[in-house]
Amino acid sequence: MRTLLLAISLISGNAWAQAQSASAAVAESLPASETIGIRQPESLPYREALSWMDAFDQYHALAPQTKLEFQLRPSQGHALAENLLLKIVGNTKVETVPVSREGRVTLPRLDELAQDEDAVVRGNQKQGSYYWRPLVRTPGLAADTQRLGDLRLTCRVYWPMLKPKLSWAARASMSVIGNMCTVASFALVFPSERKIESIQLQAGNRQASLDQIENGGFGYIAPLADASWPDDTLLRFRYAAD
Repeated sequence: MRTLLLAISLISGNAWAQAQSASAAVAESLPASETIGIRQPESLPYREALSWMDAFDQYHALAPQTKLEFQLRPSQGHALAENLLLKIVGNTKVETVPVSREGRVTLPRLDELAQDEDAVVRGNQKQGSYYWRPLVRTPGLAADTQRLGDLRLTCRVYWPMLKPKLSWAARASMSVIGNMCTVASFALVFPSERKIESIQLQAGNRQASLDQIENGGFGYIAPLADASWPDDTLLRFRYAAD
């Protein structure tokens, strides 16, 4: 078996998708690495942003209590401006999108701007200085807890964010193999801002240790494609002492 590596991103440094395949042709069609995160270009087509929201709506049952937000994270070597401002700019209309001091943003669904105005999303910060990360989290969870359905939905939103950045050959291969949200042989690493010592999976009376801790303790692989773990499965984290 040949291991394929596809570097993708959700937060800052690296996130990895791994796949195994006996086909060398498939292996050669996948990129060795991808740029971390979805970097903000000079302008982001609003239709593309709507596709992210469409994915959230389509798979919302994975995490029905959640709403879709995005975290704007600074790229390496940059800082997120305190006065960061986003606007949806059409041919004749402009819609301002509030951004919190922490860089969180909720994009509105304005179909007429995408269809009739050919709108783009623009920021007032230097091109390439930040990137987008989807935020999906069920309200009320403890700080040391994640819900598996939330992570599955995060992956579903992230896939259309990543897909346009891949080569045609990689997209064609994944249309056959599947992607990191659906195939167990792919592994999406979710980053952690704190160093992880251990993770416990809990679904009702069933418990198991999750030993797929990556990136020196600052990332982990959740069982996204394992249907034996329901969406309400909780991942409980134990962190290293600060």
